[in-house]
Amino acid sequence: MMVLFASSVTGGLASANILIIAIGRRMERLDDLVEHGSKKVQSVVFDITKLDSIPVFVNHLNSDLDLVFLNSGVQFGHNFSKPEGVNRNIVRDQLTTNYLAHVHIVRPIEVKLVD
Repeated sequence: MMVLFASSVTGGLASANILIIAIGRRMERLDDLVEHGSKKVQSVVFDITKLDSIPVFVNHLNSDLDLVFLNSGVQFGHNFSKPEGVNRNIVRDQLTTNYLAHVHIVRPIEVKLVD
């Protein structure tokens, strides 16, 4: 489902002659986007959950950014009524991917967009 969404958004932006830099953890998914997105789509492998690496990563992005679309996220089922079965590492990874990473990336991108 997410790959279809990403392909639709990427394809639409690329058809409007907008340069897209697709960023993700899985090269094979990025390759699919580039293949279907035209010459206006580039890809970069980066794991947004590596919070300490975010400022350095953002610093190396193209300085002509106009738009940043954050689309990373994961969803796991947790039964908190049975806490002994809740894997805290999975909960941590989910919170890092869905919330903390976005908080950590906003400021470096904001600085990049304003410069």
